[in-house]
Amino acid sequence: MILENVPFDEQGNMRHDTSWGVAERRPLAPFEGTLEYDGYTRGRSAMTIYWRGVNGLRYPMFWSDFDRLIKHRNIIFGNVYGIWRGVKRSGYYGIQYVPESEISL
Repeated sequence: MILENVPFDEQGNMRHDTSWGVAERRPLAPFEGTLEYDGYTRGRSAMTIYWRGVNGLRYPMFWSDFDRLIKHRNIIFGNVYGIWRGVKRSGYYGIQYVPESEISL
């Protein structure tokens, strides 16, 4: 499923929220690739994990999706391979791992 209207900044990084730094909105189709752990941020009520793709672009992930990811995939030296899709929760955006059981051939 393609997530429509996803916010990105001037460098092409996916934005977690739309309160500032949004240069454009565009669709995000599921993609396959290796992501490298790139840190986290904490807000008043949430924590966001950040991943960097081989293309150098940054993608946010909700903590609940990170919890699901570590139950399904091995993260080796901060890197993890998989199929990723965009998700939206309230006014926030992120990516999540797509388990093999949800992939249709």
